[in-house]
This record gives sequence, structure tokens and C-alpha cells, in this order.
Amino acid sequence: MPNAVKRPKTQPAENCVEPAAPSRSEPKRGKRPSAPSLASLADFSGVNPADLNLLEEKTAAVWVPRGTVLMNAGDPPDTLYVVIFGRFYVIRNPGEQPIAEIGPGEPIGEIGFFAGVRRTATVIAARDSKVIRLSRDAFAEVTRHAPGIAPAILTAVAKRLARVTRALPALPPRRPRTIAILPVGADIKLPRNLVADLADAMAPRRAVAVSYDDLREVRMAADRETITRRLLEVENDADVVLFALDRSPSLFTDAALGLAEHLLLVASASDPAMAPTPFESEAAEMFLQSHRTLAVVREKASDEIRGTAAWLAGRDIALHSHLALDSFGDFERLGRFLTGSALGLVLSGGAALGCAHLGVAKALQEAGIPIDYIGGTSVGAAMGAALAMALQPDEIVGLTEEMFVTRRAMRRLTIPVYSLLDHRVFDASLRKNYAGLDVEDLPCNFFAVSANLTTNDLHVHRRGPTWEAVRASAAIPGVLPPFITRSGDVLVDGGIIDNLPVAVMHDLKSGPNIVVGLRRKEKWRVGADYETFPTRRGALGDLLLGRWRKSAYPSLATIIVRGMSMTSERRLGKAAEEGDLFIVPAGTEGVGFLEWEKAREIAEAAYRDVADLLSKAGSLEALLKAGSRVDATPDFGGSLAKAN
Repeated sequence: MPNAVKRPKTQPAENCVEPAAPSRSEPKRGKRPSAPSLASLADFSGVNPADLNLLEEKTAAVWVPRGTVLMNAGDPPDTLYVVIFGRFYVIRNPGEQPIAEIGPGEPIGEIGFFAGVRRTATVIAARDSKVIRLSRDAFAEVTRHAPGIAPAILTAVAKRLARVTRALPALPPRRPRTIAILPVGADIKLPRNLVADLADAMAPRRAVAVSYDDLREVRMAADRETITRRLLEVENDADVVLFALDRSPSLFTDAALGLAEHLLLVASASDPAMAPTPFESEAAEMFLQSHRTLAVVREKASDEIRGTAAWLAGRDIALHSHLALDSFGDFERLGRFLTGSALGLVLSGGAALGCAHLGVAKALQEAGIPIDYIGGTSVGAAMGAALAMALQPDEIVGLTEEMFVTRRAMRRLTIPVYSLLDHRVFDASLRKNYAGLDVEDLPCNFFAVSANLTTNDLHVHRRGPTWEAVRASAAIPGVLPPFITRSGDVLVDGGIIDNLPVAVMHDLKSGPNIVVGLRRKEKWRVGADYETFPTRRGALGDLLLGRWRKSAYPSLATIIVRGMSMTSERRLGKAAEEGDLFIVPAGTEGVGFLEWEKAREIAEAAYRDVADLLSKAGSLEALLKAGSRVDATPDFGGSLAKAN
């Protein structure tokens, strides 16, 4: 399991000892960094100093290196621990996801210790840590002579139980405060100024870049603990610490990796892709898969992006990002990904009404709102992929008109054995418009979803040719032939399962999202008389003479598209449950799902509505804080409305 914590092979914590202090014969190098202690922990800050002194006399300080098993499920409950600094994962069984984290000031093993039952879970050091170990006899003596200790420990227990009660599912990725940045490939050093520029781009968060050359006491340190103490001091004075590493092992590298909560791998796009080295693989295994990111760096934003797949091969990472050294916006985007604040844009299906997505995107661009990740279904995937290519919304409208109006890609009927429409012009247009780019080479992160009829599940496209991802996501069953993968899987329009893939976006990244749903203003009613539906002969005549285009009877294609859009319509009513901003741009009166000739009209109407809403709200932050749905239809008058 990629996100699971494997059972470490290191020695048990019971055998670890406090690292030796530097020799007295060493030359003085200024004031020694003060080590965290019980008195510095919030729950113990009010305890009588004499009681704390007694507790420290009766306990043993234990240094717990990252990856060390502190206790196993089923162990006897003869010891209580209190964390001085560091963090621990709690897992039920080896190979499973963590179910909890334990940090400074919190006890470990208190359930078994106080209840007299064997350990209920396995506890592993998530980073270099230090604990105090208290035996049962020592605890009895301390609490007898130091009455302030037991309440402090019980307070910490109560606080943790309150947190656990509120969050029973497996832990989502947390915002890291410490990030190790490691070069991969031919170069053993990071590009000049990369880490410093990344720290600058993380404003207003206080980010600090630290390298081996930055701290004199680190360069002169003879043991890892001294370096760890110094790095902890840096961490205490910043919101985010970036550790700039070389590919050569050292005490600094070991200490930084031991404290880091996220790993950023940096590859050069100009170098041939290389498989992970043993050192890189060892470093990566220290982190959960959700805490690994790859940045592929190029010199200029104008440089072509190609070959990302080769860098991703053999590297089990959660996200990758493209970084141009001359683009501060790229640094800002990477910073948002690393700190869990990246903004996603989720686009729903809806055939020609999907041109509204382009109007929304144009309004967001003009408001200065940067989008970090784009995902969509069907036409949402098509428009999203073009936006991820960095094409401008007006340019995409032109390509849409050429594809569907000039080349009539959705009006080429065929013998209805495999589909209603001939797909060849549609496919050729997709190949041309997406310029042979792979999804992983797009400047902005992107995904599309389709429905896999082979596995009866949602298929998320994050790799491979972009045109194939869009083609599969837009394969409306019955209207277009399904897309067949090289392995033989049968893929059709993702709207069958999820026409508004918000959950997929949440799985791929942390942070808020703008979710765009589609609806027409008016309720759909037709003037046809059911009793006069055409016979086989009449239907054939309508088909051959083209009368079906002006018929009052709903066509098969329209019924299929409308049926699939129902999932996004129903999802719009649950906007508040997701914690994202849902935007429903006003539809255009009388526009049908297959009226591609009105693409520009649809886009411009959505642009006016959303630009007006953003102007009235003042900022995106205000809308996100409201936790509401933005509905630009007349029923809501272009105002905020709470979702039911």
C-alpha cells in the first residue's frame, strides 16, 4: 500500500539511549542550543518546578530515531512515555495507514498503562524524537510525592481523546512545517537560488531556507543531536522550514531527513531522466506517499515541457509540478501545493453548455485568481485540458467553434451499430488541438475522469496522451463509440458515475476548490404529443431528410446528454457539505445541450455573471469563507445562497 507505514527494521526504542553530549575538550562555539524539556510543554507549564524535578529524576530520557518502533500492539503495559519533542504515528497493523499522530507533551501507552491491558496499537517515530520513560513503580512514587504530575498527564490524555472523537477516519495529508528538498538525476546540487526563491514565494507564511553552509554550528557539529537541536530552534521561529540537501550523505542530511515532514524531489528537465539512486529510494521510504512531491525544473517558462513520464517512472509520488526558474508564479504554485493551500478548479459535464467553463475561467483570470489543479468530466475535461495547456479562454472558444460548427464533429451520423455518430472527425480534432501533449507534461496539473465498463469503476486519467483522456471522458454512451485502452478496457463518459468529480480532486490534493456546475435557466419541456411519435418509417424519413433537427420530439442524443447531466444537478444541492465554492453560471435562455454554434454566447454570458459576482464579493477569500454556493441564475439574483 503506497500510503502505508511499513514496519521498520531498526532496533526497538527500549534499547535506544540518549546521545552523548559533546566532549568537554571540544572548543567552545558559543551558547549551546537549549533542549526542549517538560517545563517547555504547555500542559506541564503550570506544574511546580520541584514536582518536575522529581519526575525527571525518576524517568529515563530516550532518543527515538525516525522509523523506530516505540511499542508494538500486544506488548505488556509496564511503561508510560511522554513526548518531549518529535512526532509518532499510531497504526493498528504493519502496512496500514496511520490512525493517529502523537506530538510534544502527549503521553504514549496510557491506555494500557492505566487500564492494565496490553498495548492496543503499534507506535512508530514519524521523525527524530525524544521521550521520557516512566515505569509503573516510578509513576506511583512520583504521583505520591508530586501531586501536580498526574493532572498534567490526564489533561493531555483528555485533549487527545477529544481530538480522536472528532476525527475517526484515517488521517488526511497534513500541512508540513518542515520540507526536505533533494536533487535527483545527474546533478548532486540544487539549482542556484531555487530554495531561497521558493521560500520567498511562500509569503505571507514565514518560510526559511536552511542548508549545510548556512549555520556555522551545524558545520562544526560532531553529532546528529546537536544539529537536530539547532534545526528545531529554526523551526520554532518559522512557519515553514526548507532543508536544502545535497545527494551526499552527511550528519546534516540525516538530521534534516529525520525532522522533515515532506520530501520534495527536484529534477532538471534538460537532463536525461534517471532511475532513483539507492540514496534517493532510502530517503523516499521515510515518507508517506502522500508526503512526496516531484518538481521538474526548466530554465525558462517558454521552454517546451516533454518527457515528464520518464522522471515519474519508478517514483511513487503524490504530486508533480513544473517549475520554470524565471516564473515566480510557478514558485508560488509549488509553495501552495507543499503547504496544502493549492486551489483546484473542477468542471462538470454538460455538452455545449460546457462553454460556460471558459467564461468562468476568463473571469477568474481577470480577477487575478491563480488555478493550481484542473479536473473535469466530459466537456469539463475537454475545456480543462485546454486551460491546463495555458491556452486563453477566448482562444479555446475559437477552437470549439472550428471543431463543432465548421467541421461539424458532432453532426456526422453513421450506421447506428456501435454509435449514432461517426467519431473520426471528433478524434482528429482532439489530436490536433491537444498537440500530442501528455497529461503529465501540461504546465498546470490536470485530470479527467471516465467510466470504466471493464472494472465497473471510475477511471482517473493523470498520465498518457491528453487527447485520449479527453476522448474517453467524453465518450457519451450510444452517441460516440467507447474508447478502448491498449489493455482492452472499455471507457465511456465519466458522467455516468461522477459528472462533478469533486471527491477526486480532494483525493489528489489538499486545499480549497472552485467547482463549476451547469444548468439551463428554464425547465425542459417539449411541445410533442406522445401519441404521435414517429413510426419506424417516419423516423427513417426524418433521419434521411434531416427533419429530426427541427423536430419537437427529443432526440436520442439529447436525452442521453440530459440524463447524464442529472448527477451534477443533484450534486449542486450539496455544495455546503464539501467545503468548496460552487459556482453555477447563469444559463442562456433557449440554448440546448448540443447547440455548439452558440459557444461564444454561452461563454460570454457566464463571464459576465461570474465577473459581476466576484466584483461584488470583493475577493475569492470572502466567497470561500462564506462556505456558500454562488448561483448566478435569476432565482438567486446573482447572490450568495446557502446550499441545502
